[in-house]
Amino acid sequence: FSCFRLSNFDSLVRKVSKQNKKDCAIYMYSNPDNIGIYNNIKCGVSSSKRMLGIMEHLSTTGKFISFEKSYGELQNDDLLNFLQNNMKKVSTLRARPVLAYLSAVNKNVSSNLINISNEDIKHFVNLINDVPENIQEIDIILHSRGGYMIVARQLVEIIRKRFKKVTYIIPYIAHSAAAMMTMSGDEIIMTPESSMSPFDVQMPSPASNEYYPAAELKKIANEARHAHNPFNPFISKALYKDWDSRTIRKIIFDCSISISMTKNYTIYWLMKYMFNNFKAVNYKFSYYLVLPWWIRLTKNGRTAHKIASFFTNPKIHIAHNNPVMFNDISDIGLNIQCADSELLSILRETYILTDELFDRSIFTKLYINDKQHVYTHKKEI
Repeated sequence: FSCFRLSNFDSLVRKVSKQNKKDCAIYMYSNPDNIGIYNNIKCGVSSSKRMLGIMEHLSTTGKFISFEKSYGELQNDDLLNFLQNNMKKVSTLRARPVLAYLSAVNKNVSSNLINISNEDIKHFVNLINDVPENIQEIDIILHSRGGYMIVARQLVEIIRKRFKKVTYIIPYIAHSAAAMMTMSGDEIIMTPESSMSPFDVQMPSPASNEYYPAAELKKIANEARHAHNPFNPFISKALYKDWDSRTIRKIIFDCSISISMTKNYTIYWLMKYMFNNFKAVNYKFSYYLVLPWWIRLTKNGRTAHKIASFFTNPKIHIAHNNPVMFNDISDIGLNIQCADSELLSILRETYILTDELFDRSIFTKLYINDKQHVYTHKKEI
């Protein structure tokens, strides 16, 4: 059940549906050899829609029929022991230490409880300090819907200052700021069902407090600026009555800086770490936050710019949480690969255990390696 066979989902669904004379859907299990057939998703739609339906159902339920037999009677401490044992398996298989950042992505709680935030920094530092100083390579298992870009950048700087080689492993979800973090890795490993997402900055509108892509909000602010111009009768001033000139200037400035930072840091990390080709301009970039003009002239520079444009352009993905699967980005220049069968089985089991553990408890985040674990939980205000 490897990546190249994922494209055979459609034909497999059709065969099973024809044999059973009813609609069906395919679910993926911890064990790659196990496949279960259910009557929940209709096959009478296009193959792309059917594939999205299968993946979406996997994300919303997180339940597997084989799970009940294997783990259903275990206590939370037992589940945690299984998780730590999985970390040891990955560490042994990959011959390097493993650090996992897991959040309750399927839990029905406020996003503020599971976002990448300032509290993550101290726990990352504690787990990093467990690694002997002579070890310069590490794997980071990342399972998060994202959060604050500034904190993601701080985590990247902490991790990359300590380790010369970092591989990000995505068992299921690394969206938004978490996806941006993976751009600082030397390598990315995904599973057939795991996904990243765009990391275009989302900012609140002063009129409604709803979040919009920074590029779109900047466009709205420019319209508001033109609406306040007495010589422009074509834009209704009533639409922007809550937008004063100071707010408009602040929004345009904040959006411009956020868009520039997100894109430029992505290119910078790709060039410096994944492509190992960006040491001469560290000081200039960190001081002026401007990439040298000649970067686009190099092959790696063009590739990095293409990758950054793909992930930061809201027009490409329509929605901020639109999943980006392995097959969508396998050929855009990232050093990315699909987990082999042995690692794939461990990662799927890790996702199942993580989802069940958060489902049973009040906790919303877990930091874990093969030596220690830390839960965190914030009360919703």
